[in-house]
Amino acid sequence: MPPTDPNALVQALLKMGLINDVQLEEAREEAQRSGGNLAQVLLRLGYVTAHEIAQAVEATAPETPLPADSVVNVGLDEGAMAAQTGGKASLAAYDIDPAAVRAIPKTLADEYQVLPISITN
Repeated sequence: MPPTDPNALVQALLKMGLINDVQLEEAREEAQRSGGNLAQVLLRLGYVTAHEIAQAVEATAPETPLPADSVVNVGLDEGAMAAQTGGKASLAAYDIDPAAVRAIPKTLADEYQVLPISITN
């Protein structure tokens, strides 16, 4: 699956009422000024949480279910696996750590199509 379209993510955040047009414009200006990723800027400004970003990403995911043999267990506990429905994993069961999101550069997250949710020792 290709990385989430930034415009689709923005539209999902707006539609879900998580940000407004003024916040979006301020975040876009800051992202342009700093060269940062819009989602990371929205997080840094405190307009959204990592969990809300994950919900918006989930909302933009294709509705086509994955074949059962393509789902890979990457160490999810039973509760997290139970949150997986229709071949599409729900991120609602996770408490996403903003530090984990910041720890993985966007280029790597895009290349490997990962969403870090926590850091463990």
